[in-house]
Amino acid sequence: MQKVIEKVIKDFNFVKVHKAMVGLNWTWLNEEESPSVCELILCAIRLLEEAYKMEPGHSVSTGGFRATNLYNNVDGVGLSLEFIVTESEFYEREQE
Repeated sequence: MQKVIEKVIKDFNFVKVHKAMVGLNWTWLNEEESPSVCELILCAIRLLEEAYKMEPGHSVSTGGFRATNLYNNVDGVGLSLEFIVTESEFYEREQE
């Protein structure tokens, strides 16, 4: 698990996320400033650790981040990390 988390963290652009959060004046609950790059990394690690414990396909999110367990079986572990600024979904049942 640790190797996969380290790889995800290494490949993720936390500086870009930090710049976006500062530009949007995005703060976390009860904070006056956007989180630092270090705080972003620590949050991401916690989420990835939580996602690892979940069933494949499930995710956990907070503060703009979403960590997803892609798979966790005898072949290996797969995790993803996203930072979401905006998202929209809509579902409608077809009329019968």
